[in-house]
Amino acid sequence: MGASPATGGDGPAFQPEDRAAFAEVVDEVLRSEPLRRGLRTAPEGTAALLRDWALASAEDVARPAAAEYRELCRVRAGGGIAGAAPGSRTPGGSGGGLLAALAVLVPLVAAAAAVIFLLLGYVLTLVETQRDVGESLVVTGWSGAAVAAVTGAAGMCRLLITARRHSKTGPRTDDRTDDGAARSGTDGRAEAARRRVAAAREAWRAALRDRAVLPYLRARLPEAERASGLSPANCRRGDGRR
Repeated sequence: MGASPATGGDGPAFQPEDRAAFAEVVDEVLRSEPLRRGLRTAPEGTAALLRDWALASAEDVARPAAAEYRELCRVRAGGGIAGAAPGSRTPGGSGGGLLAALAVLVPLVAAAAAVIFLLLGYVLTLVETQRDVGESLVVTGWSGAAVAAVTGAAGMCRLLITARRHSKTGPRTDDRTDDGAARSGTDGRAEAARRRVAAAREAWRAALRDRAVLPYLRARLPEAERASGLSPANCRRGDGRR
């Protein structure tokens, strides 16, 4: 079949997903009533030839809708939703977790050391030659027991104060509410971005259909009819009719 006539100029370079959309618009226009009327009396293969020509010169054919296509690309490029920034609760939560761990570990370690020193100390006091060492270990053990008691009491007080503060302010509920609101806001922005992209795509397709593809196919229809009428298959049918 014949080659597509040159249209001149450079049209917008399509992104891969938009070339398929262009082909859909061409097929839609070929099925529309304005083209169907002209194709009823055209030789067989005229519609296929018009389609081939349009697809081969897609960027040039689409030049009249270049403004709408640039807008689609702009909206599509700016439609990403950045991830939510981490909240200020993370550093505080990490520090609080460290203090809570220390409040539990220090009394346990001190109590364990006190038990070991006391046992060794009392055992060594039974040995005449090691009595001085045993008494020193006993003193150290009771010191460790005092440290365990003091730190344990402090840790318990801290836990009680924290529990009371949480019961008054309910930070867990607030955190869940804030997280839910953040997710809802992100989902809403993403949905708004999708709607903007869909609207820009529909505007481009409408401009492509009405101002680009339809005028192009109408203008090339007579030439496509002549080229299809001269095809070998049509010539053989004409010879047979004669």
